[in-house]
Amino acid sequence: MTNCLDYNIGVRAGYIHAIYPIGKLTANGDYIEINASLFGNFILSKSDITGFLIKGRGLFGLNAIEISHKISNYPKKIVIYTYKNPKELIHEFRNFGCNENSHMDEEKILNARIIEMQSQGSFPVKKIFSKMYIVFLILTIANDLLHFFSTPLIEVPFGWGSLTFYLITIFISISLLFSKSARNKILKNGRHKRHISRGLIILIIVFVYFFGLNLFVISL
Repeated sequence: MTNCLDYNIGVRAGYIHAIYPIGKLTANGDYIEINASLFGNFILSKSDITGFLIKGRGLFGLNAIEISHKISNYPKKIVIYTYKNPKELIHEFRNFGCNENSHMDEEKILNARIIEMQSQGSFPVKKIFSKMYIVFLILTIANDLLHFFSTPLIEVPFGWGSLTFYLITIFISISLLFSKSARNKILKNGRHKRHISRGLIILIIVFVYFFGLNLFVISL
């Protein structure tokens, strides 16, 4: 399916803050998709959108556009940040359309997919996996803190628990990038590699850095 609109953006929606250019906006004749990578994915049909509001300039001179909608599972306001002229972009939003010749069966399948993704909320990862990841994080932090307070010679409150957390996170991130089977198990239905790849690459770089820094500090 060809996209009429395809722009790099920043995204703010509720607790979600994806700086430019982590976010991506795509649109065709049926819907627009605002992708904040690991932070959240929003899909809106034309009938879901209730209005646009130009919010002025944000950080680094980016133009802010607020999108109002009627999807209850999404934050009420979704703000996108772009270097494109906001009036021109709103005009494109209101007039996008490149699939006027799509078949009725295709439209029904697409509408069902949109409704399913909207009902799941914006966060792309399954709830059960998110809860397991948070529990794992708490356990690794607790392990390092317990070791720190029970061993007087240790000077820093992080150790092998933190290293294990970094390694597991890096392994999961690489698996999501290169394994379709891993994505099927961890991501919600309808989420694909393109929805999370940018965030994963940044996450891997950051965690590799902190793993190396942590290992260096421990070895001192």
